[in-house]
Amino acid sequence: KKKVAKKTRERKPKAAPAPPKLWDLDRDGVTQSMLHDWLLCPERFRIKAFMGLAEAMTFPAKMEFGSMVHRGLEKRGLLGIGNYNRQTIANVIRDYADHLAAKWPNDVDDVRFWQQSAIRMMHLYHERWKVQDQRYDVDAAEQKFRIDYQLPSGDTVPMRGMMDGVLRRDG
Repeated sequence: KKKVAKKTRERKPKAAPAPPKLWDLDRDGVTQSMLHDWLLCPERFRIKAFMGLAEAMTFPAKMEFGSMVHRGLEKRGLLGIGNYNRQTIANVIRDYADHLAAKWPNDVDDVRFWQQSAIRMMHLYHERWKVQDQRYDVDAAEQKFRIDYQLPSGDTVPMRGMMDGVLRRDG
């Protein structure tokens, strides 16, 4: 018998993965976190921002605890002082912690510890400030900003970030 060669489909070469999106001063500006990283170690910042390399990630407990409390504070601000509800605040923090537990499955116990700590802290915060806070009205909350900051050299650097809130005291 005569062997017949099978016709093979021509395979297209796979596209190379996109290079990591590196930091660009004009496009991305500078944030408080970036300044902090640069002040801690300019070389580590350069490697991360300009070369796209980063350290292996572990659960960033301190940062995520801050994020949990921040979410609780945001919700407290939206509810208004007189409408504070312990369960609503706990639910907001729990929802974020659920997201973290899915992202960090090996660190669920740590996530839950910081979740409970954030909930307790929010309730203590509210008890401490509920009378004082009645003297303030929230004019703006969670406002993004981007401004050009002029350096002593005359160059400008775009600064960006988010303001937590603008308060007006006693009307």
